[in-house]
Amino acid sequence: MVILDSNVIIRVMRGDKNTFKVVEEFEDTIATTVFNVYEILRSKFGYKVREHIEKMVIYPFTAREASIASDIYRELASRGKIKEDIDVLIASIVKSNNEVLITYDKDFEDIKKIIGINIITL
Repeated sequence: MVILDSNVIIRVMRGDKNTFKVVEEFEDTIATTVFNVYEILRSKFGYKVREHIEKMVIYPFTAREASIASDIYRELASRGKIKEDIDVLIASIVKSNNEVLITYDKDFEDIKKIIGINIITL
């Protein structure tokens, strides 16, 4: 299973052929997180993708991920590399489920260095 970040899903919805080619390689194993669903549904593309998102595997956020997220946040803070909360929350879900995140967001690279999550940065 691969977890698509919001920026990847939105680029696919905009018709970005390069992004679509990458996502297509993982066609049968695509998932996202509850936080990515929130980001997408609140965007101007939300009404266009609601039906597609409901067909995806959507990873939840539980107490386990909350614990992982707090560890990530504390470590980032100690290194002076604070990231957006939503990125920390998404990373905790990726880590908890031992999945791969596909994203355009370079902020996940600092998180990767701390917790060793698997990321494909486009």
